[in-house]
Amino acid sequence: MTQMFNWIVALALGLIHSLSFYQGALPAWSHAPIQMLSFGALFYLVLRSHSVKRAFLSAYLFGISSFCSSLYWLYISMHVYGHMPSLLAALAVFLFSLYLALYYGLAALISNRLISIFRRDSRSSDDIATGSDSARLASETYSFWLTPFIWAASITLAELARGYIFTGFPWNAIAYSYVDTVYSAWAPIGGMYTVVFIVSLSSAFLTQIIYYQAFALKLRSALQFIGLFLISWGLGFIQWWQPHGDAISVRLIQSNIPMDQKFDPQVGLERLYEQFLLAQLPASDPARPPSVTIFPETSIPVFQHQLDSRVWSDIIGMSNKSNATFLIGTPLYLPEGNGKFRVTNSVIAVDSYTEVHEIINGQGLDIYNKRHLVPFGEYVPFGFKWFVNLMQIPLGDFDAGRENQQLLKIDDQLLAPNICYEDLFGEELLSQLFAHGNHSNGATILFNISNLAWFGNTIALNQHLQISRMRALETARPMIRATNTGTTAAIDAEGKVDAILPTAQAGFLDVYVRGTQGLTYYAYVGNLPIFIFALVILGLSWFRRPAPVESDK
Repeated sequence: MTQMFNWIVALALGLIHSLSFYQGALPAWSHAPIQMLSFGALFYLVLRSHSVKRAFLSAYLFGISSFCSSLYWLYISMHVYGHMPSLLAALAVFLFSLYLALYYGLAALISNRLISIFRRDSRSSDDIATGSDSARLASETYSFWLTPFIWAASITLAELARGYIFTGFPWNAIAYSYVDTVYSAWAPIGGMYTVVFIVSLSSAFLTQIIYYQAFALKLRSALQFIGLFLISWGLGFIQWWQPHGDAISVRLIQSNIPMDQKFDPQVGLERLYEQFLLAQLPASDPARPPSVTIFPETSIPVFQHQLDSRVWSDIIGMSNKSNATFLIGTPLYLPEGNGKFRVTNSVIAVDSYTEVHEIINGQGLDIYNKRHLVPFGEYVPFGFKWFVNLMQIPLGDFDAGRENQQLLKIDDQLLAPNICYEDLFGEELLSQLFAHGNHSNGATILFNISNLAWFGNTIALNQHLQISRMRALETARPMIRATNTGTTAAIDAEGKVDAILPTAQAGFLDVYVRGTQGLTYYAYVGNLPIFIFALVILGLSWFRRPAPVESDK
């Protein structure tokens, strides 16, 4: 295999790998096999690489190709709606992919370096496979047992790093391709990064079936793969939750307001009223009209004190008429005294008892303020003011919300909000599952409000749905979603979609949602155990390496 051909193969594999994140465009059953087989092929390239440099470049090119293809929709937000010049927007997506691909490259570099310890420097990987004498066979067998775990640990640490460094960007993490598979049973045990470890280990077992020539090693790899699959299947019979209280009737609003109209002062108010009129339409079940109506992120596109008080009065009146609590996404201007104030991306609760002056003053309300802000979209990283100015994105510099904010009580259910990008960070939602504030219980229902109109009607919408499904699995809580353009849906505590609206069209979804209680193991431990476990594997691989094999000559 020539070096140039190796690079071409790596790029092609990255393109194939990206298809595992084309949720909604390809059948659900296809995502996991595409991911596992393409990643297994990447591992084969790493095993065949005779230097850490070649291993790094193979995985780096793989990552660049995969991220460019699966995150292309970032171009739409920057160019179409952010008005950034097209070449600069395309370059930004490419440079971002270069950065994200570094994690795959470093994982391959570490894997190749540690695996090569078990090989004689004077032998190629083809020589290793022959097992020509007992010493070589012993070295190969030792390598056989450790190699898959080295690969799985390296990839897991790479994904963890991608999810934390520079506030993290774990979009299209490997685990999201496995929501509909038996491997998702690991999510309530150790979260999505444990799923990453298990599926990377499985892909390595598959690769070893082809890589090793000795039949005994092929057989052992096949049995290991089957064994891990069966364990994953068995874990799926564990139920981590119990029902809590009575189901509540919820209306989820999908307003479908284009971004070029949402912040337009000429048509924005008309479009604003349209989404609240959706809340007034007859209930799908007249016997049980919605007790809560959830609106998308930034349904109100201006700070609360900038909206005419008569509009707020109308909204309160509509809440009263429908006898439902409105949970509304809106930016807030919150005075803190002494001339200080905070601006937040928030959810506010409005009902018939709400006073207009409470809304205008930002006081006396049930509020949730977004905690994990989007770099460049919601806050400006140091030194990048020029870049944000190029995009011309409104409401682009918020203050982060505080930890352990109040839950929102509807009947006997406790709802925990998260706003758009926040549900990428499963570990940050866990505190909401425990009792805090003046509530004796933790959240029984999670809900997400989003506005992905920035990315057009693309795969980004269903990718985000997949992310919410993983959060439901990790927390054993229903997750309901109200979005501007999609994907608006109700997800149960098993991560299954109970009801869904088509994307890119206005409408509402009436659903019955019954909260759950009971805590998963992941809720207690978070990501720390899998992080330590992966580090221990790599540490043992380095310090427990075998003595060098003596030359036969």
